[in-house]
Amino acid sequence: MRIQRNLSVETGLVRNARVRITALHRRLVKVQLLHNLENHCIPRITFSFHPYRFIAQENDRPVY
Repeated sequence: MRIQRNLSVETGLVRNARVRITALHRRLVKVQLLHNLENHCIPRITFSFHPYRFIAQENDRPVY
């Protein structure tokens, strides 16, 4: 995976840095930088995405 935006220049968590996801938690994502094998925790970003006329499927029933 690649980081999509600059999070911390000092630790190397910059845009397009290659990382391996090692663990997913409710509020954190643990990643390992591939160029120096350092481990870091970054905040998990949650968002809602509801575009116009989008139908999501939940248990084979349309949800509007």
